[in-house]
Amino acid sequence: MTDVPQRPTLETRAIGGGIDRNWVIAMAVLAAVTGFFAAPALHSKLMATIYPFYPPGAGTDTSPVSVAFSAGLAALFAMVFISGIVTEKASRVARYVPAILKSLFVAALIFGVVTLYESQWIKSRQRLGAQLHLTVSHGGNPLVESIWVTVIALLLFGPIDLWIARCQAQQKFPRFG
Repeated sequence: MTDVPQRPTLETRAIGGGIDRNWVIAMAVLAAVTGFFAAPALHSKLMATIYPFYPPGAGTDTSPVSVAFSAGLAALFAMVFISGIVTEKASRVARYVPAILKSLFVAALIFGVVTLYESQWIKSRQRLGAQLHLTVSHGGNPLVESIWVTVIALLLFGPIDLWIARCQAQQKFPRFG
């Protein structure tokens, strides 16, 4: 008879003295609240750092932009933890810490790609406007758009990650080490 590893219970799942689902949910709520209230202070600094060529004051420090950025950052911070919970729930071998780190890595990768694309698009429009002697405006706040695209991409990443976990569970992979 083969020795099949059993799915750990909440008592045996604890890593390092108590990382369980309740702790991760509390961290998701705390991260969302922190993201929401830290966003107004971070917005102008991030805009100046990530988009230094963007006209200063354009699309910043207005109430709808501030609320949209705050809500987006809160959703992004919470989604990292929620995605970790979903990954841990669907997989037989995943644990919370690696699942959360994977979600954080995917979110950072998506945000970096979206920000790079957005900055290149804005620079291209500015160059085109300079060649045609036109004033080109972006029409929105690129940082808010980057945050929300990252949140939506994490929402799409969840089902893909579940599908990968199911495919891995169906196959028998040899253990190394």
